[in-house]
Amino acid sequence: MPLDRPVLTTEDVHATSVAAFAPAPSQQWGLEVEVLVGRGCDPCGRPGLDELPSRADLPSGTRVTVEPGGQLEISTLPHSHVDDALDTVAADEEALAARVADAGLRMLPGAVDVYRRPARILDLPRYRAMEAFFDSGGPDGRHMMCNTASLQVNVSNHPSEPGRRWQLLHTLGPVLVATFANSPGRDAGGRSWASLRQRIWAGIDPGRTAAPDLNGDPVEAWTRYAMDADVMLIRTGDDVVDLAPGMSFGSWMRHGHPAGWPSAEDLAYHLTTLFPPIRPRGWLELRMLDALPPAVREVAVVLIAAAIVEPVASELEARMPDTTGWWSAAARHGLRHPGLAAAADLLFDIAAPALPGVTYRANRAEGVLDYRESHVRQRLQPWAAPTALTRIG
Repeated sequence: MPLDRPVLTTEDVHATSVAAFAPAPSQQWGLEVEVLVGRGCDPCGRPGLDELPSRADLPSGTRVTVEPGGQLEISTLPHSHVDDALDTVAADEEALAARVADAGLRMLPGAVDVYRRPARILDLPRYRAMEAFFDSGGPDGRHMMCNTASLQVNVSNHPSEPGRRWQLLHTLGPVLVATFANSPGRDAGGRSWASLRQRIWAGIDPGRTAAPDLNGDPVEAWTRYAMDADVMLIRTGDDVVDLAPGMSFGSWMRHGHPAGWPSAEDLAYHLTTLFPPIRPRGWLELRMLDALPPAVREVAVVLIAAAIVEPVASELEARMPDTTGWWSAAARHGLRHPGLAAAADLLFDIAAPALPGVTYRANRAEGVLDYRESHVRQRLQPWAAPTALTRIG
């Protein structure tokens, strides 16, 4: 809730950023899997909120949440081993698919819905304000909110060097986008994209969706990012004040607003409206991946797990090219981009020896190696060829 006088300082924002990069005492993994949902008899029909099985507990105890356009999201609890997170989401997804079918609906494949016009089924103040804010910049915001689905990988901060892990994952980010781009399509200008979902995200307010400036200290970089990003809405009890783009959080702190001055609670909420490819929250949220078929999802997650262990991380830091300018190229071309294809080869090759140590399922390690040969070496996206990746679980 806003305050009647200025209280929050830059030092307070900095302290919040310090907490976002706090070293983790142990390794933890979490997965968030979004799925598009359509009516079984009419794939172009968008189910209403009352039709979705969103209140049923899943086998793991996780509750399903509904996204603005009716996508369903499974968010696992933190797990100490990547295999446990993968096992949990696989069982939950199977159970959710059955309950969706029982409701006369079906889970749609892919990461972008290109058939239905974006339409919000959640009429919550947050989403009304978000839609209005994004509408001022074009149609991409509505498409992102209602017609996209992603895989989010949550990994704990490094136990002693959290900034180093943050930097490495930003280097790998465009490579992962290119390797697992799974939403082919054309934009309004007719240009083709390997990851139309990532292109849609890039078309939204870059002050909250682009990667931060990685030069210098990560805490300082995240502090600047949070301060410079526009405030999307101001919560006032049970309602919100909708805002047009143009008032950064730093400006709100300095000059206030007729609704009041930001509190620590307002800062915490503002951070939830920032959507960079990697978001620090006391752990790191990898938000750049398209929704993937289950077998390919396992490849992506196990590959990330191998990439952050030693000595793999050190070798990647030493040998990976500078990819910071390749986010758009990754979405546009996928593995048809020569530099990203070479970087993907390097990533898989360096990570390969570590695979048996990060997964206790030999079939998952073999799945990563199979994907390297069937897709990465062939410069193919997940959708582009029949896959032999059946080693799930």
